Amino acid sequence: MPRHVADLAATRDALVAAGATVVQDATPVGGGRTIATLTDPDGHTVGLAQDA
Repeated sequence: MPRHVADLAATRDALVAAGATVVQDATPVGGGRTIATLTDPDGHTVGLAQDA
């Protein structure tokens, strides 16, 4: 289940700066929702979602 955030781009950028890797960059999936998937430095998957 993705973590809902107010600003997906800023959250993604902060995670990347902390060592995460983007797996799937911000992608609109309909209904005003955008998602992204990253892996943290330990290899755990992190899902992000932002609603318009």
